[in-house]
Amino acid sequence: MQISSATDQPDQDETIRVAEAQRDPDGWIHIRIQPQVLLTTPEGRRLYLAWRDVYWVFKVQTAAEAYDLRDALVACFAAVGKFGATAVKESLDGAVKGMPSSRPHTESESSPPSV
Repeated sequence: MQISSATDQPDQDETIRVAEAQRDPDGWIHIRIQPQVLLTTPEGRRLYLAWRDVYWVFKVQTAAEAYDLRDALVACFAAVGKFGATAVKESLDGAVKGMPSSRPHTESESSPPSV
């Protein structure tokens, strides 16, 4: 497994500062994370498509919590890249009681979708 990351924004903290200044009336800063899957069309175009119905919403109260969340996610992704997804999940299973388990995929889900 290989992992890479990038940002198009020179100041990665700017988005959180804006979100903190314009937080929802409930007082939380909402951070949504949704994976995207790279697919190639028959014409050779490469498209990132959102992985439908797979997302997480984190609610934090301060910018500092958002930065801590970002750092924790960076560490988690780095661990997955170094040790593999199964090893990281097994490591966390013992540490996080009630951690949701993923549903098993079916054989048809193993085939790439048509674009």
